[in-house]
Amino acid sequence: MKRPSQHHKVALDSPISRELNLGPASGRWLADIGIRTLADVERIGSIEIYRLLQQQGHPVSINPVYALEGALLGVHWTKLPAGRRAELRRLLGKEWN
Repeated sequence: MKRPSQHHKVALDSPISRELNLGPASGRWLADIGIRTLADVERIGSIEIYRLLQQQGHPVSINPVYALEGALLGVHWTKLPAGRRAELRRLLGKEWN
């Protein structure tokens, strides 16, 4: 994934538990499916992680997808570009508010 230059540089080996975009519950859910670093997120992808979390029975919304994408870009999830949010919703195949 190409990162725009205006975003912060992120360390892919950073433990996922240190990401400001994720709360403690999300961190535990990710650990449950073996996601421990941003490198894991980049390798697997936020959409597939969403699906894995659902398969494990976690009550996941689209917000963790935004949070993971934001973490990869080094931005807060609320600053994720609108076009990327729309693309993520399209990839999930659902309408989100």
